[in-house]
Amino acid sequence: MTKIAVVGGSGFVGSEVGRYLGERGYTVYLLDIKPPRKRVNNVDFVFCDVTDHSYVQGLLRELEPSFLIYSAIVQIPRINEEPRLAYEVNVAGLDFVCRFAEEHPEVRGVVLTGSWHVYRSSSYGGSGLLCVDLDRVEERERLYCVHKILQECIIRAYASFSPKVFGVLRLGTVLGEGMPEKTAANVFITQALSGKPITPYAESALRPLIYVDIEDVCRAFESYVSVALRRGKGEVPVAADVCWPESITVLELANLVKDLVVELSGGEISPVVEVVGDEALLRGRKPERAWVDVSVARDVLGLEKLISPRESLKRLISRRMGKMR
Repeated sequence: MTKIAVVGGSGFVGSEVGRYLGERGYTVYLLDIKPPRKRVNNVDFVFCDVTDHSYVQGLLRELEPSFLIYSAIVQIPRINEEPRLAYEVNVAGLDFVCRFAEEHPEVRGVVLTGSWHVYRSSSYGGSGLLCVDLDRVEERERLYCVHKILQECIIRAYASFSPKVFGVLRLGTVLGEGMPEKTAANVFITQALSGKPITPYAESALRPLIYVDIEDVCRAFESYVSVALRRGKGEVPVAADVCWPESITVLELANLVKDLVVELSGGEISPVVEVVGDEALLRGRKPERAWVDVSVARDVLGLEKLISPRESLKRLISRRMGKMR
């Protein structure tokens, strides 16, 4: 069986991708400092501290994976609380894993779990260029954006000289059961189902969000690894955007969650949306819009039909309502 190592494999995305690959016949190793929530056939958890480079090197030599997925990430808010640790995991750890892959013949390549945050400016576009304007990014998100850009730059640097595959799948904010508790979608769903008001903040209410369903994420990684292993560097992109191509604003997300809860509960639960902060900030302002070119994901990775944020949220809310009964 082909061996795949997922660095940072116990997180939401890493564990789901590992499960998906394991169910399709790959031997998968989830490398992390803590085990995943669920165990799956053909998927083994292996302790790994990505900041300990000598340990990582010895472990990868022992496992001899054919391909590496880098999904380790220190996110908001911890990235701001422990910036040195975040750098060692997000940036230095990725660079070391890429160097290992470049130097060891049994490893065919590395694919990074990237992010739409490299587009954090008022007009994102979909050209594949890093067009973030860091001075316009909220302070709490700025360092995260810096690290995601640095990660993609590392991948592109290795891709520029290595005969092996180095690539990045840029994901929208991922929707699915098990997603981080503090994401806007998760917070709004929890508020709505508990009968509380849904509370977007005025200063960010018109900001666009890019989403992707975890099922599409899993399909994208499986396709990328499969094509890379079968055909090699020339047949896979250095970067591909994997997300629903059109944005929705934070306020639109809040209203969508409200409407879906009313629909799925038959009107038994009827939450309201209450904007927190100075609503004068919204007057006279148009919602910011963003779009992303997903043609590479469609044409190269075979993701012809993506799951919309509405359908993804509807599934999530339906499952959680089922557990409430």
